[in-house]
Amino acid sequence: MAQVISIANEKGGVAKTTTTAALGSILSHRGHRVIMIDLDPQADLTSGLNIDPEDRNIFDCVFNHKKMRATKVNDNLVLIGGSPKMKPALFEKASTEDKEYKLSPYGILRKRIKDVLDQTDFVLLDCPPNVDTVTMNALAASDYVLIPTEAHRYSINGAAEIVDLVDTLKEELTPGIEILGVLITRYRSSTAIHKQLAEELKETYKDLLFSNPIKENITLQEVSHEGREIVDYDEERQAQQLVKSKFVGIENYESIVEELLNRIK
Repeated sequence: MAQVISIANEKGGVAKTTTTAALGSILSHRGHRVIMIDLDPQADLTSGLNIDPEDRNIFDCVFNHKKMRATKVNDNLVLIGGSPKMKPALFEKASTEDKEYKLSPYGILRKRIKDVLDQTDFVLLDCPPNVDTVTMNALAASDYVLIPTEAHRYSINGAAEIVDLVDTLKEELTPGIEILGVLITRYRSSTAIHKQLAEELKETYKDLLFSNPIKENITLQEVSHEGREIVDYDEERQAQQLVKSKFVGIENYESIVEELLNRIK
């Protein structure tokens, strides 16, 4: 049975999509079967892998009751694309008007993805930057939540909102959900405020904080700009002898994957 992981923070710009894409790529190249689902109406995960968001997407699956269809990224990795039509109000409407979804607007996504859980090892849910009904559906469908945050006050506050929400969900809707960890992204060790806020995060979240942050790295932006997945992009750079070793971004995320797998065990 697959492990379902939401990547969520109420604040935007904290590398949720970059983290989803990187984890999916690295896990899949290690032999794990991975389904990524783009739940953000901006559909950046979809466009960042050079996939047309107008192709069969999560909106068609959820609201048009079409069979879930994914786009192949590599032999072990597929993406169910995002759609700008993925709006919170539609979940509320479906829960009152759609017989299949009646009673709760928060259990709709869980109902739609349950049929694929025995066909994969991981489902990664890239959430929008808020805690609206779309994000609530993702959390209600998840076993774990991974919370990326910058070493920035607004991002840290957004992370705290997700932690509080998960505590509420454990009591009222999804008793099995756990926080997989808090991940510092876009970190600059040369900046005093980043060091200070990283220490605050460590003091607050203790063992929940991933051991290594994701350092600010322009190559991570190049990967999505090129519409590539991170492992292939890095291997091509090395094959062309543009560099002699892996770039910092992929080394950081490989460390996170190691820690993630240990935590799930």
